[in-house]
Amino acid sequence: MHELVNGMMNHTLEIRVPQALLPGGTGNSFLHDLDCCTTEAVLNRLIDDEIRSIDLFEITVEGKKRHGFNIIAWGMASSANVLAKSLRMLGRRRYDIATVFKLIRNRKYNAAMEWDDGNLEDNFTFAALCNTIHT
Repeated sequence: MHELVNGMMNHTLEIRVPQALLPGGTGNSFLHDLDCCTTEAVLNRLIDDEIRSIDLFEITVEGKKRHGFNIIAWGMASSANVLAKSLRMLGRRRYDIATVFKLIRNRKYNAAMEWDDGNLEDNFTFAALCNTIHT
C-alpha cells in the first residue's frame, strides 16, 4: 500500500484510484481503524462499493519526499521493529520483547526536524507520527 500511495502521489498526473488493503501482517493497525480486519470484510466493502477517504502525510528525508497513510517511526521504534523481524518464533509478543530490549539499551539518535511553523534539532530515543489509533 505504501508503494501504491507514493506512486500515485509522486506521479505527474493527478491520478487518484481507490485502493484496498488486505490484512496480511500481525498488527494490521490501519485495518483495525477501519474495522476491516479480515479478507472477507475487505471484499464485502469492495462489493458494496464502500469507498472511504483517508488522510495522508508528507515527509521529506534527505531531499526525498515520501507520503504515508499510517505510521512513520524513527530511531528506537524502527530499530525495535527490525529486531522483531528476527524474533518471529515468539509470535505477536516479539514487538514487546524487542521494544524492552531497545529501551534498556537506551540509544540516542541525532535528528533535525522541521515543520510548518518550527524546527528542532537534538538527540532522541525515538519519534513517531501516527495517523492511526492502533499503534
